[in-house]
Amino acid sequence: MVLLIPGALGLWGLLRDVLGRLDRVVGDPPFNMILHTAPFGGEASPSYHWHVEIVPTLTTAAGFEVGSGFHINPMPPELAPRRPLENPR
Repeated sequence: MVLLIPGALGLWGLLRDVLGRLDRVVGDPPFNMILHTAPFGGEASPSYHWHVEIVPTLTTAAGFEVGSGFHINPMPPELAPRRPLENPR
């Protein structure tokens, strides 16, 4: 049995597009996909919205990242805006 949720095909299409772009830009890296839903046990908030977070594993965490909890982005900022534009749908 397949359960179709209104709007789900749009979400699935969007995920396929985003993951395809990620593949073309950085070469199919491993990633974590997190679905953030409403906070558990609290009252519903009209300002909260669920969302999907995709976190690719592009580098290995080293001493600074492990010790501080902060991650370093190794891509120079002047190159970052061009990469997705060079790999359109």
